[in-house]
Amino acid sequence: MLRSYFEKLKIKVLQRYNNSVNENVKNVLDMISTIKADYVVFSGAILTIGFFNMFETIFNNLKKRDTKIIFYGCGGSNYSNLEVEYVRKKIEEIKPYALITRDSVAFRCYKDLAEHSFNGIDCAFFINDYFTPAKLEMPKYCVFTFDRQPEPEIEVKDRLIVRTHHSHYCDPPKSYFEKQNTLISNLPEDYLNLYANAEAVYSDRVHACVVALSYGTPCKLYHKTPRALLFDRIGASGIEKELTYPDTNRIEREKKKQIKFLSDVLEK
Repeated sequence: MLRSYFEKLKIKVLQRYNNSVNENVKNVLDMISTIKADYVVFSGAILTIGFFNMFETIFNNLKKRDTKIIFYGCGGSNYSNLEVEYVRKKIEEIKPYALITRDSVAFRCYKDLAEHSFNGIDCAFFINDYFTPAKLEMPKYCVFTFDRQPEPEIEVKDRLIVRTHHSHYCDPPKSYFEKQNTLISNLPEDYLNLYANAEAVYSDRVHACVVALSYGTPCKLYHKTPRALLFDRIGASGIEKELTYPDTNRIEREKKKQIKFLSDVLEK
């Protein structure tokens, strides 16, 4: 009962916050709703209460234009009963043309609400198709990326340690530069080059690990979160317990199946 109360209170707080945000940006041009398109794609951790509160007006505008909505590589926040009930209600109202989830829990929760549904993988696993990393003239190294917690004690022998942070380049905390070989960049390719060429990546960032795995780099995740369910889809369910080596063949198979599903859907 107490948990249910706090979850309902959270919804009210989020709605109040989003109403405040919407009031502040009411004069901002809504580009999504102005673009003439057959399909509009939304991606990421968007099957959440906050997302549907904030984007409700945009969804209504797209429905009026008969634009088909695709949720691609999507997941939830915590999959509580309240979140699932709320998100199901919103998806039913939107009636998306296609839903491609990034973890099996999201698929089970919402697969019946779209015209076409697929138990897919996270979009970031396709990053190695987008970007070919440079060869780096560096000693063998490992990457530490910790933004949510202090850097833990990690035993790495005979390897240079490179530290990255997924922080804004213009205003990072001063503590981020207390150790040598630290990178904070406004160019995503800098991070991709480092993760792709590393001996291993240790991070509390889910997508630092996703990128590493997509390039064949072993990694370990130091963050307990339902978002980590996306690793189950590519056979890396132990990533929070130990350094995990990617099954790159499985990743490529899952990518091909996802591409085929989307191609078939778009041809209908």
